[in-house]
Amino acid sequence: MDFVSLHGHTSFSFGDGHGTPEEHVKRVKELGMSALAVTEHGNVSSHVQLEKACKKHGIKPIFGVEAYVAPPNEKHKFHQTILAMTQQGYRQLNELVTRSYHEGFYFKPTMHPEWLLDRKLTSDLIVFSGCADSWLSCTLAGGKSVTDVPRLDNLANPTEADKQMYLSRYPLGVELAKRFQECYSDRYYIELQPFSFYMRTRVLNSMNVRIGKELGIPLVATSDVHYPLPSDWETQVYLNAIAWNQTPSKLTERRNYERDPQAYPRSEKELYSRLVAAAVPPAVAREAIMITSRIAERCSVTLPKNDPIRFQTGWTDEQAEVRLIKELQNGLLRRVSQSETFTTHYKENKQAYINRIKKEFAVIKEKGFCDYFLINQDVISWAKKEGIVVGPARGSAAGSLVCYLLGITEINPMMFPQMLFERFLDPGREDAPDIDTDYEDAKRDKVFEYARSRYGNENVGNIGNFSRYRGKMAIKDVARVSGVRIDVADKYNSYIEQLPFGDPREFETAKIAAENFEEAQAIITAHPGLEKAFEIEGDMKTLSIHAAGMVLSNKPIKETCALYHSTKSSGVDTEVIAFDKRDAAYLNLLKLDCLGLSTLTLISKAIEGAPDFTIDDLYNLPLDNVTVLKSFASDDLNGIFQFEGRSTRAIVNQLFWDRPDVYPDINQLADINALSRPGALSSGMTAEYIRVARGAEP
Repeated sequence: MDFVSLHGHTSFSFGDGHGTPEEHVKRVKELGMSALAVTEHGNVSSHVQLEKACKKHGIKPIFGVEAYVAPPNEKHKFHQTILAMTQQGYRQLNELVTRSYHEGFYFKPTMHPEWLLDRKLTSDLIVFSGCADSWLSCTLAGGKSVTDVPRLDNLANPTEADKQMYLSRYPLGVELAKRFQECYSDRYYIELQPFSFYMRTRVLNSMNVRIGKELGIPLVATSDVHYPLPSDWETQVYLNAIAWNQTPSKLTERRNYERDPQAYPRSEKELYSRLVAAAVPPAVAREAIMITSRIAERCSVTLPKNDPIRFQTGWTDEQAEVRLIKELQNGLLRRVSQSETFTTHYKENKQAYINRIKKEFAVIKEKGFCDYFLINQDVISWAKKEGIVVGPARGSAAGSLVCYLLGITEINPMMFPQMLFERFLDPGREDAPDIDTDYEDAKRDKVFEYARSRYGNENVGNIGNFSRYRGKMAIKDVARVSGVRIDVADKYNSYIEQLPFGDPREFETAKIAAENFEEAQAIITAHPGLEKAFEIEGDMKTLSIHAAGMVLSNKPIKETCALYHSTKSSGVDTEVIAFDKRDAAYLNLLKLDCLGLSTLTLISKAIEGAPDFTIDDLYNLPLDNVTVLKSFASDDLNGIFQFEGRSTRAIVNQLFWDRPDVYPDINQLADINALSRPGALSSGMTAEYIRVARGAEP
């Protein structure tokens, strides 16, 4: 197959694309394509998932963007298809995307026209003239910021005078194409598209073929893909309707909107016939299809991966190992000097401690994670020295004796044999483990500031966070554009909050509610269109800043990936990398999880009011205080992190509400916390535990 799709969007186009990069890759692989380009609107956030999917399915990834292009302070944007041809080209692409957020942002990330016509900035990029909303298309047929003529497809019945008016614009199109040809030489292509039902496309194809012939610019065929299968068309309509705040029916009534499936990957045969129907001469259509594979051959890019970050610049693995051993020795001496409880337990179980340390260190050393542990220790110990309250431990890191000795956590796992190191760091795991650390939220930004001062301002960044359509959000958005009353959506969503067997949790998908409740299914049946919420679930909605994630690099992050500009929930503008934590890890960016908790801020203020009490005293409070344990059983849970929530509180109430003389010990509190998780709840494990604890089952 000669055809390669070189212009396409996935769900990462945020409201104007459906399906994951892998779903798109699988589809073009089925069609026989050897490569795939993804060109999201204004961003490059799908690139990691594209590379991973292409490796998995044995085709070549091509990295690009469909840029928004406009002069400064212009709201209406042209579209421009850009592909990275080489590693240098990918750096140029990231630089342009970064600038579009930092320097050009106006309603949307915007590249200024002069940037695209700068030979130094674009020397290793391939550029297409673009779709029907491109600079060239709007110059020829009106639209966007070209306001001296009406947009061609807004005319219901163009007169002969109208046609002559658009033909008179042909020289302007030739002049613009010349400017691109002079800048890009043989890296500039004029785009032809197969949407024969658009008068605009037919007219533009005719004029573009003429320009290409006159100037000797090669023509390239694209399908401008927005969803992987024709059957996904209605899902795309609903995504557009939500993003553009219109009803699906009004969208499909517009002259310039597809009325049936069009923007999907096509076979070579189908593409050829549609191009011919869209006013492209047969011989030209064949050549425009064949040239796509030649363009694909010209593009050869592997995403840049960061070298492993070092605790000290220039260190080797051996130096990091020696330093970690020294810190463990110091940590053991510190714990002995600080706690009689630890000292007694250590002396009674010295060989077990030694064996555990050796086992954990061997895994850490083998995985090359010594620097990672040293960096976490460095950041956390700095925070503690600065008087910032740090949580004792969160998650599986509490199962690591190494973390405890380094002062990363304040929980001694040797006192709790059920806390397994393997849950924290499995020997079969390739990526670094998660060390989730809580800081008082009022001072969390100071931790970021320290990391920047210690490891380099340009080497530290915020992790992106992709919000997806899911559960109640999907139902509400689809209901809004479908004309379904809000009380109906709320009624459906009430079933998302409750499982049939009564455990209070939130379903991961809206569809599961319909499968489990007849009443929910009845709402779907009575309101056609609402079921589209099931199909958009998993699609991307927005990109924001991760509440806790920080990434570290051993070089400026912009050399590895693009940097966007975003606003934190606090209203502060800041940079955010193009990827979430999993994709950042794929690029070997080191992730630190630094969570801000208001609970710790309250604790900090309480400690300030008790001059004879320190955070170390708090870490070493006895775990068998009866008054405290009884407060859990009596539902006195407000302000207690992870216990004041609905799910955990419900379990506590079911265990103790009618047994005033019964209260949990620290181990049962740990059980309750774990049993409030979705897996335990949905599997029935939680309900079984409650029955056994209450004596209803042996």
